[in-house]
Amino acid sequence: MVKPYFCEYCNRKFKGDVRTRKLHLQSQAHRTAYAAYYAQFEAEYRREEMNEQRPSSFAAKSKQKISSKNANDILNHWLQINRPDLYAFSMLRKQLIQLEYDVNKWPVSLRLCCS
Repeated sequence: MVKPYFCEYCNRKFKGDVRTRKLHLQSQAHRTAYAAYYAQFEAEYRREEMNEQRPSSFAAKSKQKISSKNANDILNHWLQINRPDLYAFSMLRKQLIQLEYDVNKWPVSLRLCCS
C-alpha cells in the first residue's frame, strides 16, 4: 500500500507514488504555490540584508594592499614562499650590490688597501 503524500505548499493530499509526486511537483499549480510561499519571506529577507553591515572595509583594504605593492615585492613574496633557495640567493645578491655601492663612497686611500 502506498503512503499518502501531503504537499505543504498546495495543502493537498494525494497518493504518494513516485509518478504522482513527480507530476504534482511539475504542475503549474504547485510552482505557483511554491513561489507564493517564498515570496512572503522575500521582503523581510531583503530588509535584513539591507540593514546588515557588509565588510566593505575588508575589500577596500585588500585592494589597497595589492595596488600598493610593486612587481618586485610580489616577486619576492612568491620566491619566499615557493622557492626559498632563490629568495635567499636574491637577498645575498642585493646585499653584495649594496656593499659595492657603499665601497664606492669610501675614500680612494681606503678602497685601494682593501681591494
